[in-house]
Amino acid sequence: MAAMDDLDRAVLCSLSPNVSEAERKQAFQYTQRITEMPDGWKLCAQKLMVSRNPPVVHFCFMVFQQVVLHRYTSLSGEERMKLKSLLVQWMASTPQHPEFNRAIKSKFAATLVQVVNVEYPNEWPSFFRDIFDVMKAGSVDEQSKAVLVEMLLLILLELDATIVCRAAHRSVTDQAHAQRVKDAMRLDCIESIVDAWYSLLVTYAQNNQEITNLVLDNISRYIYWIDLKLIANDRFVPLIFQFLTAENLRVMAARCLYGMAEKGMPAEEKLQLLANLNLRNLVVNVTTDDVEFMEELAYLVDSIGSSAVVCVRHQDAAVCKQGVRILDEMLGLLFMYMANEYDDVSQKTFNFADAYLDLLREKDSLSPNELEHVKRLFLICSQKAQFLPDFVFGQNRDDEHEFDVYRRALKHTFQKLLRTHPKLVAELMIHTANDVLSNVASKPFHLVEAVLFLLNIFPEDASEIQKQWNEYPNVLQTIIMTVLKSNVSSYNHQMVTFQYLDLVVRFATYIPIDRAYVENVLSSLLDGRGIQNSNFAIVGRTLNQFNQLLGLWRSSQAAERAAVFHEFIPSCLDRLKTLLTWEFDGQAPNKRAPRLDVYERTRAANSVGLLIFQLQDPAVQLHFTQIMVTTVMNQIKQAFSMPIVNAQASALLALYLEDSLFVLGSLSKGFPHIPEHVIEPFKQSLDLVVHIIRQVPARRVRMRALFVIRTLVGGLGEKVFPFLPPVIESLMKDNHVQDMQAFLGFLHQISHQFKDALAPVLSQIFLSLCNHVFERLNTPATPGSEEERELVGLRVAFLNFLCNVVAHDLSSIYAIAEIRPHIPALLSFVANSLNTPAFPDVVRAAFNVLKEYITPFGKDAFFQQFLLKEMIPETFKLILSPHLDAEDGKTSLTLNVAATVHLSAVSLLQDRYVVIVADLLAQQGCAPAVAATHLEVLKTNSASRLRGFWLDLHKLMNQQRQRR
Repeated sequence: MAAMDDLDRAVLCSLSPNVSEAERKQAFQYTQRITEMPDGWKLCAQKLMVSRNPPVVHFCFMVFQQVVLHRYTSLSGEERMKLKSLLVQWMASTPQHPEFNRAIKSKFAATLVQVVNVEYPNEWPSFFRDIFDVMKAGSVDEQSKAVLVEMLLLILLELDATIVCRAAHRSVTDQAHAQRVKDAMRLDCIESIVDAWYSLLVTYAQNNQEITNLVLDNISRYIYWIDLKLIANDRFVPLIFQFLTAENLRVMAARCLYGMAEKGMPAEEKLQLLANLNLRNLVVNVTTDDVEFMEELAYLVDSIGSSAVVCVRHQDAAVCKQGVRILDEMLGLLFMYMANEYDDVSQKTFNFADAYLDLLREKDSLSPNELEHVKRLFLICSQKAQFLPDFVFGQNRDDEHEFDVYRRALKHTFQKLLRTHPKLVAELMIHTANDVLSNVASKPFHLVEAVLFLLNIFPEDASEIQKQWNEYPNVLQTIIMTVLKSNVSSYNHQMVTFQYLDLVVRFATYIPIDRAYVENVLSSLLDGRGIQNSNFAIVGRTLNQFNQLLGLWRSSQAAERAAVFHEFIPSCLDRLKTLLTWEFDGQAPNKRAPRLDVYERTRAANSVGLLIFQLQDPAVQLHFTQIMVTTVMNQIKQAFSMPIVNAQASALLALYLEDSLFVLGSLSKGFPHIPEHVIEPFKQSLDLVVHIIRQVPARRVRMRALFVIRTLVGGLGEKVFPFLPPVIESLMKDNHVQDMQAFLGFLHQISHQFKDALAPVLSQIFLSLCNHVFERLNTPATPGSEEERELVGLRVAFLNFLCNVVAHDLSSIYAIAEIRPHIPALLSFVANSLNTPAFPDVVRAAFNVLKEYITPFGKDAFFQQFLLKEMIPETFKLILSPHLDAEDGKTSLTLNVAATVHLSAVSLLQDRYVVIVADLLAQQGCAPAVAATHLEVLKTNSASRLRGFWLDLHKLMNQQRQRR
């Protein structure tokens, strides 16, 4: 292909797998240029009327769509008319081109409707008349007529989907436009369209099911907003009923009836419609094994039943009575379709079931029939909660997901059922549980799992149901005892184990204080059914359950149970130990065998720390601490000593080391505080971690090592002091912004904990740290870039650090001869940070620094000069800046801190403050009265009133700028 000036060849080449990559790229670039050229659509317009090649025609329509979506307003009136005429002309020509399939016709319909969306009704009021004229002129024979009929129906479907469909999420503007289109169509063409539908149904019902289905699809979509009387009449209804017996038409016919039943209208009219349609008898008399058709019938049952429930609540006695009659008729169908073997059919009735249960719940007492209905619904829920007996887990994830979605919906209905009559449902549930769980080993898994699933729906918080039934807590006790006394914990099926563990964890507070029961539960969690399982997904889920149980049994309300639990802590620790370490296989993450996620391991490590802390015997505590810490340390040492053969191995080894450090830190973090007698193993781990920080260049490894140190600082106290200098020295060298922020966070932690005791350490690094941060902050960054956001974060972190120096009693370092001369430079940095209205977090952090510093330095002449010459002017620059967002909540918080600083400055500076503020306001064109009002507000000594005055001043200055 030489010149690439042939659009047909370019389109075909760009789609062909039989050309070279270079040719395909060249062809794509050519078609892309056509798409982007302002007049490219004109070339496509020429091609459209002569091309017989579907891909080329499809490309032309795609170009037209791009024009309509992005450049239509730039077209002249003549060009728009040309495009509209072209599309109408192409439609008229389609009977002559059988090579154009449904996809091409649908693409045409989408393109045309995009134009209609812009032009109708104001600019193209004759659109529908133009289309009907094309049909009339082009229907020269039956074949041509059928093609044009198909085009019309596709256009109407696309019109619904693009403009008026009620299911689509639309903006307020689009909704208003859709309403204008519908109003125009009601006046202009709807009756003609409906007449056409009827004529087409009569004409094609026997010999063209494709067109008949398109007509029915049209009706089912438009019925929601056109006058229902146009369809629900003696012309259409008999035809639609007739189609219910035709295998290829019945689905669409049922959708039309569903649309009638769903149509919004007053209750009296709805009842009359349902009576006239007699849909209940219709559904009863239909027999089918077509799942799609059954789904539509279930939708129909759901709609009629839900409407009947609404009518039963009606204030008019006659409406209520008629609603009760229809509801009674529909309940049998509800039970039939809800119990259907196909979940997709069953789920379509849940809205009706929920509405009926809400209705029953409003009653003071239920009739015998209504109690029977509750029982029927319970039995259906029990049946439909079951997996198929031959279901194979792990074989089809889509099936598992679909059934999970179904059961979540079923769970909602069962919860309503339980609230409707808690006593009856609980009795039925306990009876069912006793029946299934007795001799449980002989029962199929789907029965056992379903019972446990339903038991898990019972709320552990008894407050809501207990209002209706005071015995509910005793029922929960009965339920958990039924489960514990059975042998279900040993049932050999993972889904059963999942449900069992969920149940005992949820109702752990109802488990009796008995050694055998506690051992039974813990064994299920910690043996091959739980964390020792070879499936790591199961291990992760079980760890979560174990941690929940641990939290419950550690609570003070369960002291006796916790005492029994303490006996099993050593065996729990032995089992959990295996999760703290894993072999390094040197495999890339996407190739290695499945393994437990590191976050799951850290949860296990955290649990280990909690369990060791709960041990009563100090010697046993030390024993397990040494074992666990040494186990993880050995893994870290092993990783640290492995030879590095190439860059990939180095990266994988760094990841392994990073994860191992994460586990070590989580282990120490599990201790609320580290008892004196178990400190030694952690001090040994600190030696190793410090060595890693000093020797390993990998950023993420260093940050994980810092995480370990931070978890140990709280537990070891001043015993970490010998380790701080080498750690700080190494971390000071980091130049990555996020690492520097992490280091400043570490300094905040240790300064908060050790306060003035840290002064000797901090004084050694203070100036070096300031210079290091300033150098990094002076790095140029593109506005709005990620790098700028990171530097803003670093500035905030450093300002917080400066604030903490004083807040944590470390201001003595400023008295050191080497540091004191640098205070003015630090203050200037703070002042510069005030003039950043685009970053309110920076401004607030800067004012927080000044709020802390004004007490120790307020009487110093250099600080007062700073207030007068830098802080006060920068504050008013901020207040009067047009870039300040006065509506932002952060701005209000910032100005509140600023007001506190200024009130302190007034008490220090007295008249000098008043004079300089008056000068600043005058320079900005403010009247003297503004300065006078400002002074009066200052006298109130109220930070909130001063902040309010500043905000009012900001708005006033903005208004003046706008007038200028």
